[in-house]
Amino acid sequence: LRFSGFMKTLSFSLLLVLSGLASRAAITGQWDFETSDLSATTALGIANINGEVGRVMRFPACSSSQGYVLPHGAAPNGGGSKVNQYTLILDVLFPATSTGYRAFWQTDTSNTSDADLFVNGANGIGISGTYQGSLTLGAWHRVAFALDLTATSGQLSKYIDGALVGTQTLSEGVDGRWSLGPTALLFTDDNGETGVGY
Repeated sequence: LRFSGFMKTLSFSLLLVLSGLASRAAITGQWDFETSDLSATTALGIANINGEVGRVMRFPACSSSQGYVLPHGAAPNGGGSKVNQYTLILDVLFPATSTGYRAFWQTDTSNTSDADLFVNGANGIGISGTYQGSLTLGAWHRVAFALDLTATSGQLSKYIDGALVGTQTLSEGVDGRWSLGPTALLFTDDNGETGVGY
């Protein structure tokens, strides 16, 4: 995980899982910050995670030239030349002052198009006008996006704290907008629809 652009402090836990219809899912990358010392030099003033102090980072409202580069190491799947079946899991907290659209995921590594997954102003998660569930501001949530782009149109399933909050059909299938090349970006968008989080 590498920050692209001006560095501020960041915080989240991330898990990328590849899924296949015929086989059990395999974890291809996990970033949980448990193997190094990320002790805070100042109190962040945020809630504990399940009652325990966690190693977290604060991420800024990134500009289009900033963000976090994620080299996932996953092999192409789903019949295309890119990764077309995967699950993205993030532990996130957006502060009580958080408003507007906040990007989670950007598959366009040049960041010249709209991000691919967001939390919207009503704190629902999704994309393309279909936002479901609700993140409580100031609280930790485990957010998961399961994508299967092997159908004619892709399928996106959305979870908050383990509960399915909605599904939607994506406009593109195999090797389309939501598929992955060798890297992806976190918490950035082409026109600054981002926000501070943990």
